[in-house]
Amino acid sequence: MRANKSGININRSELAALLEFAGDDNQYGCVHFRIDGGAKLIASASDGRRSVECTSEADSDALTGEWRCDRQFIESCRRLVDPNETQVVLKVTEKGMREVLIVGIEDEAERGRYKVPTDAVSTQITISVIHEQIAASELDQATPRSWFAFSPLKTLKAMGTVERAAQCSPMTVYAGKTPNELVTFETSSIGGRWVGVFKPSPVMAPGEDGDEPEEDAPGTAPRALELVAPLATEKKKRAKASKRPAKKRASKAPPANDDSAAEAG
Repeated sequence: MRANKSGININRSELAALLEFAGDDNQYGCVHFRIDGGAKLIASASDGRRSVECTSEADSDALTGEWRCDRQFIESCRRLVDPNETQVVLKVTEKGMREVLIVGIEDEAERGRYKVPTDAVSTQITISVIHEQIAASELDQATPRSWFAFSPLKTLKAMGTVERAAQCSPMTVYAGKTPNELVTFETSSIGGRWVGVFKPSPVMAPGEDGDEPEEDAPGTAPRALELVAPLATEKKKRAKASKRPAKKRASKAPPANDDSAAEAG
């Protein structure tokens, strides 16, 4: 996601993420975009219970302003995009947002041009409500807090199967004392209590990539789980018989007792 003199460039995955948090009513059924004078582009969405905000870069020649886009309009833009070939350019001018371009990801060549419905976008200033909500939830960096990194695409999908097995009961998650320790989750229903663990992902720091974490950096991958009997799933292998013949030991005659020695004398 980036803003320049052409408008707001955004791909299909970014549109989908914003739509996931947008509501479906008149108050929250929208996605907000803001370009400020500090070379920043901010996009946000909220359904009143969940909120998300993405901060990216804006070129110095990008037009400053704020736009409130109807959810259905953003969904239409998402459907026009090929995730591997094209992206959307939301054309913004001083008069508002009037056009949408579909351009190539690599060459930025125009592939299509569409008019924005007159009631789909407004310049109503409402993004500050979401921005302040997210900012208030971020504690002072000096305040100690526990954290761990994980892959939602992999982990939450698996946890979702447990949630369904527990009749969609709420799930509780316990972070370890350090980002390295296993994370525990549990949920209960009439059918029983479910408890599980998963390993955090290695990262350099909160919210950063972790391809090459330092040896003692927070989030370094913990030691892999080791299953031991009786939980081991792998059958124990029997020791193979040796092909070499066993060596014969020389038999030793038992020592003569005192009585037999006396008779011999």
